[in-house]
Amino acid sequence: MPFRKTALTLSVQLLLGTVACSVGVTQSADKAIPVRAVTVQAAESSRSSTQPATIAAFYRAEIRARITGYVTRVHADIGTAVSQGDVLAEVDVPEMDAELVVRQETIARLQAELKQMVAGIELQKSGVSSAKASLQQVKAEAAGRDAQLAADEAELQRVDDLVRRGSVEPRLLDEARKRRDSSLAQQTAARSAIGSAEAEVGVAESRLASAEAGRAVADAKIRIAEAELTQLRALLAFRQIVAPFDGIVTHRLLNPGDLVSSSEGRILFEVCQVDKVRCRIAVPERDAAFINQGDRVRLTLPSFAETEFEATVSRTTQSLAPETRTMLVEADLPNSEGRLLPGMFGQATISSAKNSSVGVLPARAIRFAEDGSAYVYVVQNDSRVKAADIRIGNDDGTSVEVIEGLKVGQTVVDAHLKRFSDGQLVQVVK
Repeated sequence: MPFRKTALTLSVQLLLGTVACSVGVTQSADKAIPVRAVTVQAAESSRSSTQPATIAAFYRAEIRARITGYVTRVHADIGTAVSQGDVLAEVDVPEMDAELVVRQETIARLQAELKQMVAGIELQKSGVSSAKASLQQVKAEAAGRDAQLAADEAELQRVDDLVRRGSVEPRLLDEARKRRDSSLAQQTAARSAIGSAEAEVGVAESRLASAEAGRAVADAKIRIAEAELTQLRALLAFRQIVAPFDGIVTHRLLNPGDLVSSSEGRILFEVCQVDKVRCRIAVPERDAAFINQGDRVRLTLPSFAETEFEATVSRTTQSLAPETRTMLVEADLPNSEGRLLPGMFGQATISSAKNSSVGVLPARAIRFAEDGSAYVYVVQNDSRVKAADIRIGNDDGTSVEVIEGLKVGQTVVDAHLKRFSDGQLVQVVK
């Protein structure tokens, strides 16, 4: 009996202790935790992107040979400042010089032949005129023969009437008939002469047409020869290797006596325009869509540690390179003093010209999960907290842009060592 009473007493005491602990835990859970809070502030955001940058020549030309020959003179070396059209080197091509003389003499011969043909055409024209004149003369003679025949026919009829009436002797009729027959024969001969004269005119005109066709052929041959001569002279102009624009010779890869050829494609000179240079920036995909022509660019280079170069975005590729998923951005920089050298490497910060209103929080109020996502503890109207996932933008180390997840004016827990659970009660202290 005493043992049972003792056990019962211990059970009651244990039960009461458990109830007391539960009440204490509940009271502890409902107890407000003092925290400091911050409010999401509105701010104007200018998106920026800082990326590696490289200086490149504004223009860069690799100069190659256009004809085959031996280099006789080299007028430029690395570092030589050149102007557009300056001769960098000369190539000797004696076989082409000889071909030039041959083509010139060929043209001279063709022109002489053309003159001869022109003279022949004039002669043929004279022949045509002479044949036509002869034809007219023959036609005039034929007309005279026709008239004489008509007169003799009339005379024959008159004499025949007189003979029938016995007014004249019959022998006169025979004489009239003979004269008529003679005129008829002469008329036939005249008409034959007209046909012959017309044939002569046709032959003369055919000869003239042939001569004019020959002249057209000669003209065509001369034009072809002159075009070939022009082509040869154009090729000979490449004996002089010239600078394509104002710039600096950055590479020289030939020497006097070298054999150069248009077929091998070997680079002989490299010329760069450096009075103005390009700053090339590879912008990653996350920033590429926000870059626009005219955006501000600030460039720093290790060679000029205390100098910041300013420019604006001059052009972009408007597409991402599939290998790097970056967009090439270029900014033009004046370089009249030649301080900026192609190949220099630095950092460029591109600031978007388009500002937008965003929420801003102190960097200390932002927390990060194990997967790297950002979140904050929002203090609700009932003084209880709730975790809210957010997407952040620019972070300067002091303040962070909140792009999504919060609205301006919302209150969140400031820096605190404790992790909170949703619904936990807090007390905002000043």
